[in-house]
Amino acid sequence: MTFDEDVADRAAVERQLRVTTTPPVAGSWSWLSDRTVHYRPEQYWPARTHVAVDVDVYGLDVGAGVHGQASKHVEFDVGPKRVAVVDATELVLRLYVDDQLVKEMPTSLGKRGNPTPTGTYVVMQQSRNYTMRSASYGVPLDAPGGYETPVEYASRLSNSGIFVHAAPWSVGDQGRRNVSHGCLNVSTANASWFYDNFGRGDVVEVANAGPVLEVRDGFGDWNESWTDWQAGSALTHPAA
Repeated sequence: MTFDEDVADRAAVERQLRVTTTPPVAGSWSWLSDRTVHYRPEQYWPARTHVAVDVDVYGLDVGAGVHGQASKHVEFDVGPKRVAVVDATELVLRLYVDDQLVKEMPTSLGKRGNPTPTGTYVVMQQSRNYTMRSASYGVPLDAPGGYETPVEYASRLSNSGIFVHAAPWSVGDQGRRNVSHGCLNVSTANASWFYDNFGRGDVVEVANAGPVLEVRDGFGDWNESWTDWQAGSALTHPAA
């Protein structure tokens, strides 16, 4: 939930947020900032869970003279469990649906100097065609190492520019060595399969690679321990 004004009284707002699931799944809200609060269970959502969210804040005094402008009701269904796993010591992306291995893809991760962060990613969005730009992480096109590269079947995993995407130029390296700028390079056929069969909300786990992925980099909520996540609730840990 993202609000368009700072929330001074987080506890007052959190009391008016309700998540109802079928079957029941315990979870916790956690504030990422004065305007953003996320909800998640301890583990991944069980497949095919029905989720109803009620945000009952219309007219609510949230502190500092600010009142809620609207209430919301949202429902959605969690799909099959889809998790892709890659270990940087093997360079094989293994894709599981409902805990069954359905496909393996040789991959190449970030090279020395541009390591792929270790952690749990969630697919954020997908683009059939996308242009990778080094300027997105501070390296101008005309600087050493600068680039603009069109790619196909790009599935974004982080705000910082980690994608699963087609990289036909590195097929000879995939499964053997790391040569990317941080992305998960796969063949065009494999990138197309991932694009068609995995999507927004599905999980990609990267092990034994670079430094740990920052919790706030994309949909990185799963990278925080359950204890730390719960500590972000205004109800379990109210502000002093």
